[in-house]
Amino acid sequence: MSTQEASSLATSHCVVLPIWADLLRHTLGAGAENPKSKHGYRNHFCADVGSSDDKSFEEMVTAGLAEKGRAINGGKSVYYRATVAGCKAIGLSKAAIKRAFE
Repeated sequence: MSTQEASSLATSHCVVLPIWADLLRHTLGAGAENPKSKHGYRNHFCADVGSSDDKSFEEMVTAGLAEKGRAINGGKSVYYRATVAGCKAIGLSKAAIKRAFE
C-alpha cells in the first residue's frame, strides 16, 4: 500500500487496516486482556527497523495515526506512539486518551 493510500484511508472516516488497529491496541495497552479502566496506561511500541511492524507504523505516521520517536539499539529499533487520532480510530474513551498522554 502506498503512503498516499494509507493517508487517504485514515483521513476518510478514520478507517484503519486491521493490522493498524491491532498495533494501535497493543501500543496503547487496549487489548482484551486489560480492563477498559487500564486502556491507555502506555503509549509506546518498539519496532525493528525494516520489519513489517515498522512499515505499518510508517504508514500510520503518514496517515496521522502515530508519531515516530527516537531510535535505539544503534538505529536497529525505533519507538512509535499513537496520536489522538490513532486513539480515536480504535475507539478509546476520553479517559483512556487522557491517560495515554500523561
